[in-house]
Amino acid sequence: MKTNESVRAITETAIFVAIGIALKFLSDLIPFLNYFEGGTIDLAMLPVCLIGLRRGPKYGFLGATLYWVLAWLIGGLKIYSDYPLVEILLDRLVPYSIGYGITSLFTDSLRKPIKGSLVLLLAGVIRLISHTVSGILLWYSWTGFSEFMTSFYASLIYNGSYVMLTTLLAIVLFISMNRILDFGLKKTDDVKIESVEDENN
Repeated sequence: MKTNESVRAITETAIFVAIGIALKFLSDLIPFLNYFEGGTIDLAMLPVCLIGLRRGPKYGFLGATLYWVLAWLIGGLKIYSDYPLVEILLDRLVPYSIGYGITSLFTDSLRKPIKGSLVLLLAGVIRLISHTVSGILLWYSWTGFSEFMTSFYASLIYNGSYVMLTTLLAIVLFISMNRILDFGLKKTDDVKIESVEDENN
């Protein structure tokens, strides 16, 4: 039984990662979702976070890491700054492996729209903080200490706009998913009740 469950979990993780990558590259093809200096309002957040919400830490952190590694590989391992370590750590590893992966610590929120939304918001905030720090370091290297606050606000506002819109989109989809599932379950229950009543009659 454990072997079968592990196979299902691995298969499910692979499917959600594949969906996430497909949605990420679809988002990249839509001009108005892409920012001129990098960053995209993408559709991949929810499927990647669902891995953790459904399967827990083992597969949640693994799936989130596989997502950005594979997306980076498929994208040609591009580095967009003069500081590759900063970019890899703060624009990829932390926001995705940790940010998206942290949802795996809250598996009880999968069928709870409000709690699940807060968990997705947490993932978005972690991603925003990481991208913002990365932006500050890059801006700081270009402008110097005298422009630190300018770097902070510029990075926060720029990264916040697309990260929070991405998070909001994921939350809306998550709530919609739960309502659809609840509706389906209620319809199934109604059919069962009617069936029982018919048998009794």
